[in-house]
Amino acid sequence: MSKVKNQPQESQTYQAMLSDLDEIVRNVGQGQLDLDEIVSKIEHGYKLISTMRTRLDATKSQVEKMRVDFEKGESGPSDHASQKKPSEKISKNIKAKEPHKNDDDDGDGNMPF
Repeated sequence: MSKVKNQPQESQTYQAMLSDLDEIVRNVGQGQLDLDEIVSKIEHGYKLISTMRTRLDATKSQVEKMRVDFEKGESGPSDHASQKKPSEKISKNIKAKEPHKNDDDDGDGNMPF
């Protein structure tokens, strides 16, 4: 019979905690433990599950942050021009392509042909 750890170790890897949890399930499922040992193992199992959930949530948040940071970085070089909103770039291009006001020769507002 192996000694049950009271608290999951912070440095313990997720895979090691999963192995410990599997061992607890096997030991309890065999039916050869006394009641106090069963309670102790089940208590430790729930602590492992809680720690594993916390780590999964933290990892999920970390991966999500990396994804968001990556997507922000894909927008191109980080110079000031690329930081402009697409609508600012479009309106700048439209203004640059507007016709000149002096396209008519005689000033009557009609085209010269």
